This record gives sequence, structure tokens and C-alpha cells, in this order.
Amino acid sequence: MKANKIALIIYFTTCFLATLACIFDNETLMLVSRPIIIPALFFYYFVTSKKLNYLLISVLGLYFIVDGIGLMNFENEIKYIMAPFFIANILVTILCLKNIEKFKFKVFTVASLLFLALILGYLWITIIELFNTYDANIQNQVIIFGASLFLQSFIIGYKIIHKITFSNLSVMMFGTLILISDLFYLMYNFEYQSIILNSTHFGSQMVSYFFLVQFEILNNKQHQIIS
Repeated sequence: MKANKIALIIYFTTCFLATLACIFDNETLMLVSRPIIIPALFFYYFVTSKKLNYLLISVLGLYFIVDGIGLMNFENEIKYIMAPFFIANILVTILCLKNIEKFKFKVFTVASLLFLALILGYLWITIIELFNTYDANIQNQVIIFGASLFLQSFIIGYKIIHKITFSNLSVMMFGTLILISDLFYLMYNFEYQSIILNSTHFGSQMVSYFFLVQFEILNNKQHQIIS
């Protein structure tokens, strides 16, 4: 069996085990499985891609930090994870902007982008409203973080609206899962303490990592074919 397949098996197995640990609130299983997820995915990327992208490696490093913070069960954990997630959002946006297709004025494209901007704007406002009762410092942090998430999602949306490729479909899956994860995380922590919300947020976040790596791998292959 090839090394990349072994790495993927380890990645998806640990994702499954970590999600089970989240559902059943099993700290031991979480401690055993969650720290392996990012290293397994990095190894898959390392043995699959002929050319490493240090932007992507930095994003994976930031996600590893977030996962480590999540294992420590800090009170008001959002204060600690917002900064690395914000930086990761900016880096993913830069990753998507590299070799982005030039804008061409088409009625469908413009209408689709406006519709996407309205949906993302509504979600951004909804997130901000959840923190109306918090101090101004937290509110400002949430506004800035929401802006980075809005920008990341909009650029991803532009890529898939402009051209449907396997690499763009992969990054679309990543963006969708990250949005679901962030929204469900906020709903779980600030609205409804539901196992379904928590496990969906957690599982979506873990699986999203794969689609981001797959986006970069497929993007490289596409450029090699074109060149």
C-alpha cells in the first residue's frame, strides 16, 4: 500500500474517532486521536505533492495550534482560537487569490456574486448580533474575524462561479464546511447546548482540512497539465 493511502486511512480514522469522542464526551479518546489528524494529513500532502506550498503548510500549522487549544478546555476558548483562525482565513484567501481567474462581466456571474454577498453579509451580521451583550473588545474581534471569513468565502465562491474544476470544487467544499463549523460552534456555545450542533461543528472542521489540502494538490496537477 502506498504511503499516501496509509496517511489518508490514518487521517480519516482519527477524524472518525475524534468525532465519536466529541459525541460521547470521551476525553481519553480525544487526546489519543485529535493530535494525529493534522500530522497525518500533512504527511499525505508531503508524499503526494511534488512541490510544497508553504502558505498551506502555515495554515495546517495554525489549525494544529487550534486543535491543541481545543484539547486544553480553556474557559472562553473562543478568545484563544480566534487569532489563529483569523490568520488562517487570511492565508487561505491569499492561497485562493494565487492564479485566480480574471473577472469577466457576465450577467450570471454578477448576479451570483451579489446573491453570495447578500447571504454572507447576513451570516456576518447574525454572528455579530450573538455578541451584542459582550464587551466592545470582544465585539470588535468578532467583527474583524467575521470580515476575514466573509472575504475567504467570497473569493472561494468567485472561483467556483467563474469555473467549475475539481480543485475549485474541493475548495468550495472546504469553504462550506468551515462556514458550517463556525456557525454551529457559535450556536452551540452561545445559543443551544446540543450534541448535534457540537458534533456537526467538530466533524465539519476536521473534514474541511482534507478538502483544503486536496485543493492545493489538484491545483498543482492542473497547472502541470496546462504547462
